[in-house]
Amino acid sequence: MEKKICCNKCGRELLQNQEEYLTIKKQWGYFSGVDQKVYRFHICEECFAKMLSEFRIPAECWEQTEML
Repeated sequence: MEKKICCNKCGRELLQNQEEYLTIKKQWGYFSGVDQKVYRFHICEECFAKMLSEFRIPAECWEQTEML
């Protein structure tokens, strides 16, 4: 049985085999405000698009032309 995954931003359950989502895992290092903490979260495509639109400096984006 697959573990249920939800978008941490909007709370919607993500259909793992039917839609794309972003998973971020970050372990913070020394001298950061969250030293030695590890965060992991999931973001649905809709919340990802909203997040990108709020960036002051646009994220890099390019077309993937070769599929591995």
